[in-house]
Order: sequence, then structure tokens, then C-alpha cells
Amino acid sequence: MARFVKRLLLFLTPLVLLVGFGVYVDPLDRFEGWQPLPTVNANYRQVKLADYLERSPRDYDALVLGSSRVMRLRGEYFADYGYHSFNFGFNMARLEDLYCTLRLVLEHNRRRLRLVVIGLEPEMFHDRLGLHKQTVQLSELAAYLPADLDLPAAGPGDTLKLLSDSTRLAFLALRLHLAGEEPGVEFALEPATGDYVVKPPPEDGIRVNPNILQTMHGIYSGFEEFSPARVELFRRLVDLCAAADIQLVCFNTTNHPVLQNFLEQTTGLAVVEELQRELCAAVDYPGFTYLDLGSVEAFDGDPDDFSDVAHIGSGNARLVVQHLLEAAEPPPTVP
Repeated sequence: MARFVKRLLLFLTPLVLLVGFGVYVDPLDRFEGWQPLPTVNANYRQVKLADYLERSPRDYDALVLGSSRVMRLRGEYFADYGYHSFNFGFNMARLEDLYCTLRLVLEHNRRRLRLVVIGLEPEMFHDRLGLHKQTVQLSELAAYLPADLDLPAAGPGDTLKLLSDSTRLAFLALRLHLAGEEPGVEFALEPATGDYVVKPPPEDGIRVNPNILQTMHGIYSGFEEFSPARVELFRRLVDLCAAADIQLVCFNTTNHPVLQNFLEQTTGLAVVEELQRELCAAVDYPGFTYLDLGSVEAFDGDPDDFSDVAHIGSGNARLVVQHLLEAAEPPPTVP
């Protein structure tokens, strides 16, 4: 028995040390407390809050909300239509991110918003995906979380994946730090200006990243119903826009055909996409517009203009903005 226990400890000790190293390094900035090494990607919630609250004049009349899939909807595309916009795209955004961010901007902006553009994805209404850790950690956003709604909490699955990702990427963070390299993220930050550097699509074609396929498959597997709390948050978000006569334009973000076909064949993606269309069709606000841009054909886009299977390129982004603003319905009263 003693020999068995000794062997078990010898087996478990390296695993415990690996997980402990991942939590200590915290390469994704998901745990509270001090970090010994820079993260391997940007905490976009924290960075963009600082960009808006501390490093901008807060004089915007247009706001872009959504996940990393809207980060390419750049300000100059909206400027062509007379808007001064701020892009508040967050990685892995949920409905509460959109709602809390809109509340924050309505409170702190020095100019009246005329337009809110939202890139909607069914996973934003997920009935099991818990609150994003970064949203809870940031008091600027967490202050607007409604106490009367029962939003999904992080479960054991989220915790295990978090530990796994942190352990795996801790070594990447250590290597980048020792080599003095910047993390190779898709939307890198330029330290000198604070601007987001959007990398162009690869010239040798779209790279099918197995990690993206696995992540998206995990999100949509068994996902067939929306969270009632997140549906209610969407309705409250619409009410905020209606009360302030803000033009609200929502659209279904675009997957590359490889990812779209994969999810349609292996998950219930089509079911929740229909739920999203029905939800938006029921919105009773004249200043609301919903466009289904789930395929590149819907906005005359280029299937080769993607940086990966989940993110459109800059050319497609310009076309998306064009379609959104030319199809949008103005609110009933605009000063």
C-alpha cells in the first residue's frame, strides 16, 4: 500500500506543479491578483475600457458592440457615412457585455449617440456559458450587471478548460517573455499609440485552425435554447435605445463557409440561428433593423477575405458596414 501511495504521489506531483505554474503565470489574465509575466493576448475588456474612458474624448455618436468578429468594423468605414464611432468589440462577448457596455457609454459619453451597431451571435444568448471572468473582474462593467436576473454562472467545465488553457499557454508566455517577442494575436495592440493593428488575411489561403473548430463545436453542442435572462437583457438593451431615440442595427456575424458547414453538420447551430431571427423579428421599435449576414453572399463579400474561419477580413468588413448603414431604418425622431 505504501508503495502504491508513493507511486501515486510521484505521478500526481508533476501534474499539480504544471497546473500551479499555469495559474501562477495566468497567461490569459483570468485569475485575480498579480501576474509575473505579460499575458499572451490582450484583455480587450480592460484595454478598451481604458481606451474609451481615459484615452479618448468620449465624443462618439456611433457605437459598435459585439465579439472579436466586429473588431474589423473600423471607424473610417463609419466616417464615410458621417459617423464618429467607437468599436467596443470584446473577445467571447455575451449579452451582458453588450448591455453593460451600452449602459456605461450612455452614462459617460459627452455626445448623444445616434447609432448602435451590434454583431449578434447565438452563443451570446447561451443558456450554459457562464459570465466571462473578465467582465466580473472589471468593476466598470460589473457595476451594470442586473441583480434581478439569473445569468448562467461558470460551471466545472469552464473551470477545467480554464486550468487547461492556462497550463498550456503559460509556457508560451514564458517563451515570449524570454525571447522578447510580442504575442501573435490576430488583433495586436500598438503600444506607442494604443491602436489596434488588424493583420491582413494570409496570402496562402484560409488556415483552418482546429482549436477554433473544437471551441465552436463545444459551444454549440447541446445548445438548443436561449437563456431567458439573456433574452431579457436584449430586450432591455433595445428599450435603452428606444428611450434615447438611438438607431439600433443588429446583424448576424459571418462565419467562413468551412466553419458554417462544419457547425451545421455536427451541432444544432441552425436551431439557435432561427431562434435569433425570431427574437429580432419580434422587436417592436421603429428604429431597429436586423440583417442576416451569416453568409458572404448576403453582403456580396469575398470568401477568401477571412483571417481565419471565424473572422472576416478588412474588405468584407467595409462591405458589412455599407450594407448595415444603407439598409438601416432611422429612429422615429432624430434631432
